[in-house]
Amino acid sequence: MVKDQAWPQWRIICMFCICVVFITTSTSQYYKVHHIAPAPWLYGHDANEIILATPSDTTITIEVRKSDGSYLATLTAKKGSPAVYRPLGNFRDFNRHALNILLKGAGLIFKSDQIFSVNLRNIASDQLGTDAYIKGNASLTSLGNPGIGLAFRVGYYRDGPLPSEWPIYSIMALYDRTQISINGSVTIELNSGESYLFRSAMGSLVESSKPCVMNTCAFLDAPGGCGDGTFDQIPPVNSLGNRYFIVRTQEIPSVSNQP
Repeated sequence: MVKDQAWPQWRIICMFCICVVFITTSTSQYYKVHHIAPAPWLYGHDANEIILATPSDTTITIEVRKSDGSYLATLTAKKGSPAVYRPLGNFRDFNRHALNILLKGAGLIFKSDQIFSVNLRNIASDQLGTDAYIKGNASLTSLGNPGIGLAFRVGYYRDGPLPSEWPIYSIMALYDRTQISINGSVTIELNSGESYLFRSAMGSLVESSKPCVMNTCAFLDAPGGCGDGTFDQIPPVNSLGNRYFIVRTQEIPSVSNQP
């Protein structure tokens, strides 16, 4: 009799744990605030497209600002109807960012009283001669709160071969008087919303005295053909795990080797 009474309580506990895990994983990229560090190109023109999605069944309001607080837009979204935002500027009026200087208002901040996700897409075509302004076709999905940290290991999926193709890393401060160190050497001090773009060896350790966000990208990935590549947020060290796995994909035989 005692054993029979224990089963319902055990099942309730299990169901509660499953629900907690499901809720946590199903909202992993939905947050009320998103901070986006700069790309090598500027965000304020029509070669950028920003998609804001929400799991909310009712319409939510999302405010878009530059990282210096300058107002850009107020958008609405609900489940199944994401907001789509494209700045009005012509990309040819915006040269790409210079490296190793302090930048003001180069990043983006999104805020709402409800949770939402942010996907920032570069929709320029490589055939338009855009290399000096924006690389062709790349996409970043915001990590939200887990993307904020004090220490980052930088990297990219390729390194060169030409200096013009080396990876570029960007860091944006969320608070005033934030000191940025690269491999143990203090490099620059940033205030809230200010950013810094630089190159450094893969695996370099970037540390900040106050919370920051970082991105990884490149001006161009494969010159002579298609310049498409990746554009990603760098997770901070505190968001990384300590167990990893590598999967080797199956080699696809060439047409000449097929029967």
